[in-house]
Amino acid sequence: MGMLPYSFAVTTQIIFPFFISLALFIFNNIIAWTCYRFKIFNLFLPKDVPLFITPLLLIVEYISYFARIFSLSIRLCANMLSIHILLKILIGFTCLLGAYTIYAHLLYSLILSIFFLDISACILQGYIFVFLSLVYLSNVIVMH
Repeated sequence: MGMLPYSFAVTTQIIFPFFISLALFIFNNIIAWTCYRFKIFNLFLPKDVPLFITPLLLIVEYISYFARIFSLSIRLCANMLSIHILLKILIGFTCLLGAYTIYAHLLYSLILSIFFLDISACILQGYIFVFLSLVYLSNVIVMH
């Protein structure tokens, strides 16, 4: 919807992808708790880990487990925002330069190609978001 003229892309605001990521994180934890109860803590400590590495590994795994929320939301927001900003800058530049040059058709074709790049980036970011969410869900369902 953010690609339509005079519309707003909600994924370019950090709060919207953050709450989607948080909802997926809570959903994953609910699924894990209903399936495994206290065995969910095995996610933080893989099998056959030497005893002297265990405290450091628990801290790293704990941080990485909760960083999923931020990694999903920041990745989606930053990629969407950057490609939309690039497109708006190029449109503004082309409108300004297109009125004063005879090569306006080349500039308009550049905008059209960037527009298709933007659409493909939106589709790709949606795919990556869903794919990573399913990977995180599979980590919870199929314990390692």
